[in-house]
Amino acid sequence: MTKMADETTDTSDTNWNAFLTAGRSLRSRGDYEQAERLLTSGLRMAERQIQSVEGAVEALLEDLIQLYDVQGKTEEAERLRERIRELSRTH
Repeated sequence: MTKMADETTDTSDTNWNAFLTAGRSLRSRGDYEQAERLLTSGLRMAERQIQSVEGAVEALLEDLIQLYDVQGKTEEAERLRERIRELSRTH
């Protein structure tokens, strides 16, 4: 993974984590309404990030399958097809 990709991931993780930290703080001070807003926003953000990452993983797997097929690496391609099937079953 490139440094740029790592930095993007770290920034994304920090964004939802900021909502989590602030929400916990507000909850501990008894500001439940605002804590709920922040925690809900953080949850939506984290869920979008998960969907984005899952889509990227599937796209990369599919491209690798195509590459392996062209190269005649049928066993490797079939292993990746199985990974895609597993991902589909868990989501």
